[in-house]
Amino acid sequence: MSGTFLLQRSPIMRKTLYISLLVVCSITLVIIGFRLFYHPQDLPDPHKKLLARVGNQYLYQEDVPMGVDSSGGTTEDLVVEHYKKWLQLYVKKWVSDKLLYSKAQKEVGGWQRQRIEKQVTDFHATLLGHTYLQHLIDQQLHVEVSEEEIQAYYQTHAENFKLQDNIFKGRLIIIPKHVTQVGKVKQLLKEGDAAALVALQDYCAQNATFYLLDNSNWVKWDDLVAQTNAKKTLNYALEKIKGFKKPYLKEIQDYIAYYYLQIEDYKAINDIAPLELVSNQIHKIILHNRKIKLADAIRDNMLEQATPNQDYTIYDDENKN
Repeated sequence: MSGTFLLQRSPIMRKTLYISLLVVCSITLVIIGFRLFYHPQDLPDPHKKLLARVGNQYLYQEDVPMGVDSSGGTTEDLVVEHYKKWLQLYVKKWVSDKLLYSKAQKEVGGWQRQRIEKQVTDFHATLLGHTYLQHLIDQQLHVEVSEEEIQAYYQTHAENFKLQDNIFKGRLIIIPKHVTQVGKVKQLLKEGDAAALVALQDYCAQNATFYLLDNSNWVKWDDLVAQTNAKKTLNYALEKIKGFKKPYLKEIQDYIAYYYLQIEDYKAINDIAPLELVSNQIHKIILHNRKIKLADAIRDNMLEQATPNQDYTIYDDENKN
């Protein structure tokens, strides 16, 4: 009865009904499509400072590397202005990079895209494998290096440790000529005991224009002399006494000051560096060599544990079909 009633409706009523159904279906499809394609992340985060947008990608202040808050009142005006200019360039490059990528997504295809995808896949595999290999090395590496190992490596590879600079171990004191009791310096240097060094330290602190009293460490001679403004005088003095039996104390003077140079040891460019200077370097070399050997052993062990032709196959010209 009801079905018959619907059929008996006028054409206008049927048309109205069809239109209503069409509208409902359209709204339903819009809602479904909105739910399928709308993602909240496509909209900017209202809690972050937005700098730029390309498509549905957003650049925020916090994404900028080493960002500086240019609104702070404690930052110098010059620094703020420099940062603003740098930030403008950074944002411009970010936008151009995103636009370039978007254009490339549409234009680059065929063998070029395949090559890029292969490079990405290869890099991912290499990076992942390297990460796992490094994990195994960290677990198995013996990190203790004895003094005997360092000494043995130094003796075997001494030629690899030639000096690039002149180095000096000793004391240097410069006293202006107007200072009294200058002879006290030479006397205290000759005594050299703990009490004498304490007295010398006190005297130098009050009278010297420059002094180096720690004779236990090697220093670069050129760096030391550069601090004194007496390069010519000191280099001349060193040439005169560096070949003498050490330790050696030399007192020299010019029209400005007295110079007290006490040499415990000296080595010139291309001499073999003292072990104490290269000990840390040798320590790192030994550990690096251990890592290389351990990595090779881990790879070899993986090959031994794997089953040929089941886990892997290596083809050569004779086995190719």
